[in-house]
Amino acid sequence: MVYIDTNGTESIEELDSIITANIRFHKKRREEYKGILEAKSKLEKATEKTESENLAEIVDEEKVDSKKVDDELEYFFSEFMSIPDEELETTYLESLPSIKHEKYHEIIIKMLLKLNESLKDYQILYRDNTLTIDDYIYIKQMILEINKRRNLLQKAYYIEIEDEQEIQIENQLLFSKTPSSKIQAIEEVKNIDASFYERIKVLLNSIKDGTFKNVKRFVSNSKLKGFAEVKEHQVRVVFERISINQYVIISIFTKKSDKDKDYRENLELKINRYKAEKEQIENLRTEADYIDENTNIENELFSLLEAEVKKK
Repeated sequence: MVYIDTNGTESIEELDSIITANIRFHKKRREEYKGILEAKSKLEKATEKTESENLAEIVDEEKVDSKKVDDELEYFFSEFMSIPDEELETTYLESLPSIKHEKYHEIIIKMLLKLNESLKDYQILYRDNTLTIDDYIYIKQMILEINKRRNLLQKAYYIEIEDEQEIQIENQLLFSKTPSSKIQAIEEVKNIDASFYERIKVLLNSIKDGTFKNVKRFVSNSKLKGFAEVKEHQVRVVFERISINQYVIISIFTKKSDKDKDYRENLELKINRYKAEKEQIENLRTEADYIDENTNIENELFSLLEAEVKKK
């Protein structure tokens, strides 16, 4: 079993077939890469449970995993599609998950399939003989744009782990402030139990390296819509992308339930405060002094997290 190369001229049906074959190939390689020890560990745990318990666990895990991938898919797809056409060739990789993301290829595949669905819709519209000339021009332009983005995703799909050094992602963290000009993230971390610090570090690093652990964009709440969070068990880091490789950390907190009213109201307040200072951050984000200031804030935050972890 080998990768099937593409040249960018395939039909939708041919591409779908190639994608399906390559999914199988990639899954096989990933399974081999994880190794026998991991498989053995899972098998030993499974034998301790009854068949019914195992089946229930597998179903639950698949549901959770599928939901995470869907959330991540929507986040990365919207980032990718928001890139202006004139910047696409040079910046598209920055909008995609890092190659180190454990579901990198799966996310790229699903993004390709979403583009294929859009392409089919436009191709159907193009055959409508009631359209105006302007309509035809617009539809043709959209078809060309989708094909261009599709070709870039195909190119991204074939990036190998060995190429990681060539596309190393190092995003920069910027930090919002409280009304008293203190750093929001640091003030919040000081009030969080140290048992959560390791998870906070993992989440912050996932923003820095582009893996964006369990990323999800807020969509249902109009006051939070457009913002995103990375999350680990009971820990959340809310952020916004403000440039190609700069992300503003808006809030860090712990929570036990997504239905917690107090958490939502508190987050809405912090996002509103951030919106008030966003223009200032946008104006300063390329200034050397501001970049240095935020680098120092980041170092202070990680020092706080690491010091408290060592105390435990």
